[in-house]
Amino acid sequence: MPKVTVLMPVYNNELYVYEAVSSILNQTFGDFELLIVDDGSTDASASVIEAFQDPRIRLVRSEMNEGLVAALNKGLALAEGEYIARMDSDDIALPERLEKQVALLDQRADIGLCGTQLKLMNADIWFSHPTEPEQIRCKLLFNCCINHPTVMFRRELMLANGLWYDAFAKHAEDYELWTRMAQLMRLANLDEPLLLYRMHEEQVTSRYAAENQETADRVLYRQMVAFGIEPTPEQFLVHLLLSRHRLAASPELASSALSWLDLLQAHNRSCLYYEVLPFEEMLQPYREEAMQLCRINRAQALRLRRRARRTRTARSGKRRKDVKRRRTGKRSLSGTRNGRVGFGSAKRRRTIRAKGRLRE
Repeated sequence: MPKVTVLMPVYNNELYVYEAVSSILNQTFGDFELLIVDDGSTDASASVIEAFQDPRIRLVRSEMNEGLVAALNKGLALAEGEYIARMDSDDIALPERLEKQVALLDQRADIGLCGTQLKLMNADIWFSHPTEPEQIRCKLLFNCCINHPTVMFRRELMLANGLWYDAFAKHAEDYELWTRMAQLMRLANLDEPLLLYRMHEEQVTSRYAAENQETADRVLYRQMVAFGIEPTPEQFLVHLLLSRHRLAASPELASSALSWLDLLQAHNRSCLYYEVLPFEEMLQPYREEAMQLCRINRAQALRLRRRARRTRTARSGKRRKDVKRRRTGKRSLSGTRNGRVGFGSAKRRRTIRAKGRLRE
């Protein structure tokens, strides 16, 4: 029996599957089987895989496309390794990935799942997620903080607790599974990127982004209920904006966001659903974001008040000048109006007298 089963579902991915398979076969850790579930591909994916002729590869082919969740569950049922590592057919695992994850699971019997950070392929960008179990459990209340194609978990724990991917959480099946696992075991992430993540238009994440977000929102709401809070529609909207770091798009909700975070903190202190310190440390960046928007809102409101005050002052001054002009016009001699010189003004009379003396 191999130490690790690397589970890789494949569907019509002939362009990238060669690199993905090669990256697993070239790992520094060698005691594994690569279980590939071809989910009814109609392109040359299977031919590319069969060309490797490596005894560590076990290819299982489905006659029809049943979807990712079905392919993953089929792989879980067929896996023989003590640990199961997930791998996508369009990514690249760095050479020491399996070795480092096996080392962590061997050393820490309390950890049921181990993920890693990931780096975008062909870009100097990598995504950093919490590493410690309680940090991860808290963070899951806001978003998915475990990268699916990087995980390795204990097969016996999954089977003993009936942990399978849920078809009703389609396109966010990983996030939904992590939330259930977090109630039964401790989850961890290694603090280094051990997988190169490929972004392209045909990947599931890109093609089904809207469905993914809708399912993730349902998972979030279910966690709220398990936490003991049933949020109002406005509170849930605020939570979603915070979780996606999009509160700046609705700055008028900043004060509501602070109230919501205060409610989460107070509720957790009363029920101790999460460890207090990690939970409040997790809330702090969201709180700082909301407070910054509140300061911006106050500054903008102050600028608007000052602008309105200047406008009122300018209008008042203009009115006073108009009144003064009207009054000046009434006091002038005949022929004058609003300060303009007319025929009967003193200046005009002096001019006429001067002209008369010149004629003489």
